[in-house]
Amino acid sequence: MDSLSPPVARCPHFRISFSRPKGKPMPALRFERVEAAPTASFIDTWKDLWKRCTGIQPSVQAECIIHWQRLFQPSSRIVWLLVLRGQRAVAGLPLIERTDTRLGRMWQLPVSSNVHAGDLLLDLQEEPEASCRELARGLSQLGFGWIRMEEVDLDAFRWQHFLSAVRQESLAVAIGLPSPTALIDIGDDWAAYKQSWSRNHRSALKRSWKKLAGCGKVEIECVTQAEDAVLTELMEQCFALEDRGWKGAAGTSIARVPGLREYYLREAQIMRDRGHLHLWLLRLDGQIIAFEYCHVANGVCYSHKLSFDPDYQAYSPGKILRGKQLESYFADPQMKLLDTLGTMCRAKAAWATRVYRSTRLTLSTGNVWSRSTVEAYRQAQPWVRRLRTMRSPAPLPAPGAARYLESTDHSLA
Repeated sequence: MDSLSPPVARCPHFRISFSRPKGKPMPALRFERVEAAPTASFIDTWKDLWKRCTGIQPSVQAECIIHWQRLFQPSSRIVWLLVLRGQRAVAGLPLIERTDTRLGRMWQLPVSSNVHAGDLLLDLQEEPEASCRELARGLSQLGFGWIRMEEVDLDAFRWQHFLSAVRQESLAVAIGLPSPTALIDIGDDWAAYKQSWSRNHRSALKRSWKKLAGCGKVEIECVTQAEDAVLTELMEQCFALEDRGWKGAAGTSIARVPGLREYYLREAQIMRDRGHLHLWLLRLDGQIIAFEYCHVANGVCYSHKLSFDPDYQAYSPGKILRGKQLESYFADPQMKLLDTLGTMCRAKAAWATRVYRSTRLTLSTGNVWSRSTVEAYRQAQPWVRRLRTMRSPAPLPAPGAARYLESTDHSLA
């Protein structure tokens, strides 16, 4: 399997059947731009649209988007772009309107290197091509400026429909260099999945578990519900643990990035209240030595943070926790996929069955300056890619557990 092959039918992103309702004609599509503070009714409308979408993180709820803007772009404002059929939203795109960039006004998704709070929402049962065309027309009317979208899943149907629509509307598009993100398909045969690992991965995990178990009482816990004070205390312990590692030394840990601690504390409460929180903890004699902060929705686990105490690095606590987490998910018939998020590294590749491609999209609006700027950026992309290849000549790791999908029992045909 090619390391950048598109997702296949097993992925929840793609379990979709298209049908056109019978009976009286459907209301026409219309575009709506909302700039006022969201009302409770609007938040419910956004939540309802998210529920009808597939393969989209629960962290794109309206409350998380509002929280992101207040902490990371307080001088900007949120522009909610909606496509409606009657009173029912069928597509949505949350953009942060900024005027503090060197190239003037810019609209961006509420996404950063540490937080994914924005994405394209698209109901794939409601004529997605037409919905995206209406959304693209709305983008062309934004006015003077340009649009930047990070962490776009190029292999997701919703983004493929969107790209087709913006090109039909003659908006300039520049696609950045894609990065592979590891996926782990979850079935009902844990033994078959373990057998698909490399021999080194299997033996290393077995040795690490044996060594750690010899040090004391080992406990694995998945926190899904907790009172505010308890959840905050657990999250603070996790933040402190991460800060003791290399991210703390580099200044990129949750505790050291301004606003990030406050964001995650509130996001964890929102995810708990919505039933999406999975906070995995590995304890040794009662002390947390590794954690994984995840969101779960529609059978997909989104892994946002995994870290461990550097004092126990020799025992590979992060690897042990990931293994026990996956073993639990394989025993749960509701679970179908684990998305590791972020660029695939060797540690993630060891577990991966396949990948999808994530990248940056840069789009123009309808004005000539915007088109010219984005077109110049697009033409520079080949040179940027060559430069990056020269700086990082090492080949990307391949999914280490791809054999799991090749077995008869897990065929995706």
